[in-house]
Amino acid sequence: MLSWKRLSTTLLAIGAAAAAGCGDNTTPGGPIDAPPDIDGDTIDAEVPDAEVPDAMVDTYSGTITVLEASVLGIPQLGQGIQVSSTFWRDADTVAPSLDTAPGFPIGCKVYEYDAGAEIAYLEAGINEGTVSVTIDNETQPDPDVPACIHTPGGYICPDDPTCLAAPGATCLGGTLKGVPAGAPPTDTCVAGVFMLEDADAPFDFSLADGRYVSFVGSGTALLPDGAAFPVVNVLSTSAIVIPHPAATADCPGTDNAGIPLSATGLHLTVGGVGPQPVCATGNGCPDPGFVENDAEVAITLTPGGGNHIAGFTSPTGLDGTGDKPTLNASSQAIMADIPMDGSAFTVGCDDATACGDGAGVLIAIETSDGPLTGLAPYQMPPVVTKRTYIRCAALATTTVTVPAEASAFLETSGATRIQATFIRGALLGGGDNSEVTIVAGHAITAFTTP
Repeated sequence: MLSWKRLSTTLLAIGAAAAAGCGDNTTPGGPIDAPPDIDGDTIDAEVPDAEVPDAMVDTYSGTITVLEASVLGIPQLGQGIQVSSTFWRDADTVAPSLDTAPGFPIGCKVYEYDAGAEIAYLEAGINEGTVSVTIDNETQPDPDVPACIHTPGGYICPDDPTCLAAPGATCLGGTLKGVPAGAPPTDTCVAGVFMLEDADAPFDFSLADGRYVSFVGSGTALLPDGAAFPVVNVLSTSAIVIPHPAATADCPGTDNAGIPLSATGLHLTVGGVGPQPVCATGNGCPDPGFVENDAEVAITLTPGGGNHIAGFTSPTGLDGTGDKPTLNASSQAIMADIPMDGSAFTVGCDDATACGDGAGVLIAIETSDGPLTGLAPYQMPPVVTKRTYIRCAALATTTVTVPAEASAFLETSGATRIQATFIRGALLGGGDNSEVTIVAGHAITAFTTP
């Protein structure tokens, strides 16, 4: 099971800052390009000369990121596609505690969020329709990413959206079995993996697509609610394999009859979650992973939900995504042990060759003050009191510096764990919609336990 903190929340605050430097539809009180909605009602067109006070104008922003993500120092976790989509009403966002370049996407921004409503809104955002992603690799299979839809917890990319609204046979029940080590019937199975078998489930994806499966109401403690496991093999359209520490050579049940899951228990396969220990080869997840450096990516927003943001399709073009960077030795050491003494620090690559192509570099740092009991070194605990978030970005360079005035906020964060993510990305815009910021590229994450 892999449950480290998604980059979706790590990257959320990019949008408010980056979009502010790109256009007019970004901040309350700014100029607008179209008739605004006030409390859900369109201004009466029969009074064209009437002026609406700037403070009453609702504006909306968003970020969409498509990243090939990996974890520094833990190669066995692999790498994989991570799609994050978040939209919000600008008036509902938290103002930065520090902003070294107000109104611009570069520089450093520091945000401090209180546990509860602020973090819940940060992670869930609002519904602005469907986000679709296509990835066109040059030499390897093109991964299929399901359309991403909004849920109460935020955007996810499920293979079958009806499993969320009205679950049917295709996503309910099933049996948890061992993976036979020999010809069935057998009582000897492969240690470390289980097989989810469901005759009704159309697991019609491949390893090259990168999938996770999560469970709710399975009826067994082996599959707790919300647990998400990477799919490490696709045996058929009705059987997939997941890693599990409880799986031993002893098959569950006589002749591997398995453990029946609750008939009302939900299993949901989703794409765009993150690192995968197994890629299309079935023999690990080496470079180039799922997204080649020269892959062309296109992101489409089909309006829906609140319908505050117009639809668009935004491609990376022939230059492709931001390349996978190679961090220098000092940066790797810093990423794995983020300074807590308020000192400035710099992370990045030795040169353009090591960083590859991209519009710039970014480091995003977030903290949690929750207890670590029972968590792996790459897992973030729920926030108890406060989350501190630092985002520093620089264009046309291969390094980025977190200045002392930003780093100082870590001293008072109460952090029990810190997640730091370095991104080499191509910066896109949402068509004519300057309120949406899009980043496509590669990300490296590391964890610090102070």
